[in-house]
Amino acid sequence: NASEDGDGTLDKPFRTIQEAVNEAIDDNSDGSKKFKILLQSTVEDPSTVSYDSANNSSFVNIDPTNDLTLEIASYGENSFTINANKSDENSGRVMYIGQKANVTLRNVNIEGGNLANGNGGAIYCSGTLNLVNSTISESNANNGGGIYIEDGTLTIGECAIIKENATHIDDQNNYGGGIFVKNSNFIMEGGTIEENYAGDGGAGIHLENVSPTITKGNIR
Repeated sequence: NASEDGDGTLDKPFRTIQEAVNEAIDDNSDGSKKFKILLQSTVEDPSTVSYDSANNSSFVNIDPTNDLTLEIASYGENSFTINANKSDENSGRVMYIGQKANVTLRNVNIEGGNLANGNGGAIYCSGTLNLVNSTISESNANNGGGIYIEDGTLTIGECAIIKENATHIDDQNNYGGGIFVKNSNFIMEGGTIEENYAGDGGAGIHLENVSPTITKGNIR
């Protein structure tokens, strides 16, 4: 079980994902190392997190000043779920990925983000995001209910699922229920985008100034 003096080992894991992320950032002063975070126990109560500008309104904030290569994966065969449990509008997203971060989510489920006056309910990314055997679901935002990516790279790999995400419906333009991609690289090598909703267009995916590379997968 996690403890206050956790050091990130399997015997003494960190109490929170954010503690593990912060340790990786602090230990990567020259931007040359690669890190892997294994998720094996219950995440702390999301209600204890302050969703404000200090953490980019996010439950997990990955915003290094140096290049950071980070994999977040489930420990064992079962998928681990990171759920922000947000139901009130504008209460917070699940994960923020800054421009210096290259993040792979493997066998991880992201859900429960809700951000009315912002973009990217589950994930906002201006860096690089790779999804492998992971699900992004049940999240909402003004644009990109599931994922909003701008000036970055998004790769959807095998067995990745983007489903049941939505934009809010208001007087603004609401696009990309599942994914909103702007001025970015979009690569789809497998996976499924389905059952998403957008108020004004692009229920599954909305692209702006993007030349996508799609070799496999389903969008429906």
